[in-house]
Amino acid sequence: RKYGDPLYVDKRRKNVIDRIIASGGERRIRKNGKSEYRLIIENHIGRKLEEREVVHHIDLNPYNNEISNLYVYKSKSEHTKVHCELRRIAKEAKSTDKELVRNGIVYFKNGKYILC
Repeated sequence: RKYGDPLYVDKRRKNVIDRIIASGGERRIRKNGKSEYRLIIENHIGRKLEEREVVHHIDLNPYNNEISNLYVYKSKSEHTKVHCELRRIAKEAKSTDKELVRNGIVYFKNGKYILC
């Protein structure tokens, strides 16, 4: 990637805030190459996230970075398992994972989605 590319981050610059416009028009913010939601959760827990840790958006909306909507998994595999389980529940309910969450058919507790 080259300078001028909206995804380009010059590692030599400090405290650079890059705004990336997603295809839907929503803005994603990165500071020094780190996603806004990672910065928010790090500030909340008082430490830097380890590289392997994954931040999950509970309502499945990647633009909702409210602290109450963020959950940290220790690994990508843990995060993937939760999404697979949610998709399985959605398939059984003949719905989509986002519809289940949006309509309150499932709720999130202790890192898992639970059918109401």
